[in-house]
Amino acid sequence: MGFISSTTGQYYEGDRIGGDQEVPARPNAEAVAIKWEQIKAARDQRTEQGGVQVDGRWYDTDSASALRYKYLADLALAAGGVVNETIVRADWRPMDYDTLGPVDMTYGLLLRIMRAGIEQALAIDTAAEVHRAALLAAEDPAAYDYRGGWPLAFFDPRA
Repeated sequence: MGFISSTTGQYYEGDRIGGDQEVPARPNAEAVAIKWEQIKAARDQRTEQGGVQVDGRWYDTDSASALRYKYLADLALAAGGVVNETIVRADWRPMDYDTLGPVDMTYGLLLRIMRAGIEQALAIDTAAEVHRAALLAAEDPAAYDYRGGWPLAFFDPRA
């Protein structure tokens, strides 16, 4: 089993590099490095643009939305944190707003969105690591198909 150096992106056989001497790269190391970059890009796209489904609706998972969720949670907690109390009435625009309209954002819904977002991020990271392991074991890394095996995202045709 080998590894990809986090500093150089180079693939190395074995489990470490000894001293100043680099372990020779395998012949298709460039293909591994290119495909690993594609897997990381797919991971990042799903994390930032994939959204999360809660109660049949899709909610944003990008960094700016995560910060808004945190601010809303802080406001709700400061007000007593009543689970079914509305924080924002009929103004919250989920990802599917164009077809389903706005929602009332309650503290309970907010907590479900935040929890689902964390679970989704962990599932996306796990899928990327599974793809990485499969890529490293692939006979032909350039032909490795990483498009399957990801958690459902808003932009997926099956969503």
